[in-house]
Amino acid sequence: MKKILLSVAAVVAAAYSALAVAIVPQPQSIDKHQNAFVLLPSTTLVCASEEFAPLAAYLQEYIPVKYISKVAPKRNYVALSLVEGYDKEAYTLSVSRDRVEISASDYGGAFNGIQTLLQLLPSEVYT
Repeated sequence: MKKILLSVAAVVAAAYSALAVAIVPQPQSIDKHQNAFVLLPSTTLVCASEEFAPLAAYLQEYIPVKYISKVAPKRNYVALSLVEGYDKEAYTLSVSRDRVEISASDYGGAFNGIQTLLQLLPSEVYT
């Protein structure tokens, strides 16, 4: 399996420069960084919340990860995190070299975060 480079900064910068961000649902704000995350066959999908477990299985259908864990390793993981204080269906998608994290207070927010992540992935993921 070949490595897939997830370069959110480049994709978001290109979309942002097109005047309107081509992501649905449209983000409230975007912070651009030069971070890139590499999906590997050993990448772990982390989901400690039972509420988000169906979403972890859904995400696993689209990204090449073999493992779902409740505990995050030191690096190279994608995490679905249940947090308090977000508005209904709101989320944060954070990407660094070591991890991708989708944080939300409810199922709808986590689902929206997954949809944004899937839209940012290179087309090679889907072939």
